Amino acid sequence: MAAIALTGELEMRPLLARAHLGIGRLYVRACDRDRAEDHLLTATRLSIAMDMPLWLWQVASSLSELGRQLIVAHDQSSLHEYLSRALAPGGPIRIIMDAPGIGPRIDDEERRQHVEEMLQSHGLSISGE
Repeated sequence: MAAIALTGELEMRPLLARAHLGIGRLYVRACDRDRAEDHLLTATRLSIAMDMPLWLWQVASSLSELGRQLIVAHDQSSLHEYLSRALAPGGPIRIIMDAPGIGPRIDDEERRQHVEEMLQSHGLSISGE
């Protein structure tokens, strides 16, 4: 985690994105879904900001281990368009837009709250549905 803090402080965004991807993958293997998702979504946003489609595919591949759908917040239409172009069709994960006012359709209340938190903080979340 010190590496992430240092790369962020030094504005080394490519290294920061790779660090979040690596830590996210470790959390996936450790079965810590929430932390994995947080780091992988951060790596997603950084890869998009730097327009690095190869890294985005790598992150999406890791995200697909957590769920089959990448949910984009309803107020992030340009993000949805970018991801749809970069990862679909045939991408490792399906890109869907969150429905305004309805929220994600997830039965587990705790998981639904987590998805909503990720949508607010990252503009993205992952779902198994």
